[in-house]
Amino acid sequence: VAELSELILVRSEAARLRSYCASVARADVTSRIDFDGVQRALRELILAVTTETDNLDALAREGLPVPAMQRLMREQSILDLCMACVQAPFERPALFSGQELRGAHRPLHATCRLFQRLLWHLLRDSEDDRAHAARYVGALQRLLGYSIGVASTLAELFTDNDALLDTMD
Repeated sequence: VAELSELILVRSEAARLRSYCASVARADVTSRIDFDGVQRALRELILAVTTETDNLDALAREGLPVPAMQRLMREQSILDLCMACVQAPFERPALFSGQELRGAHRPLHATCRLFQRLLWHLLRDSEDDRAHAARYVGALQRLLGYSIGVASTLAELFTDNDALLDTMD
């Protein structure tokens, strides 16, 4: 029963993330996008993929990874979906600078930070997720100037990942 409820949660939140990604790709970035809804979905996924702690702040939560949830989210392509969603606003050249993202586009900035935090949790202690995420190193590097937590995601990706380090120039 617990596995079914977890699958329902992940699929439901994945649908919300897909809708967000499509909205961002076709919108002028911030008009008519349900940032509150997608942020709630990201918080739920972060809480689900980590062990219980006293800290319910999704951006500061440190709980240990829950391998079964990491696997379920991997099977449901949440990592790929997160990468698509976090890249979508930045695919149009010179849409805005990092400074503008933290100012006028604050809801987008907060959402991107939550996407990065979920990615960080998915990568923690997961060789399978790290191997899969290696394809996104370049995309993550291009997002470094926006202050959305990409450095932490990259650090987690490279932690104890000698195979990936050996492929870097």
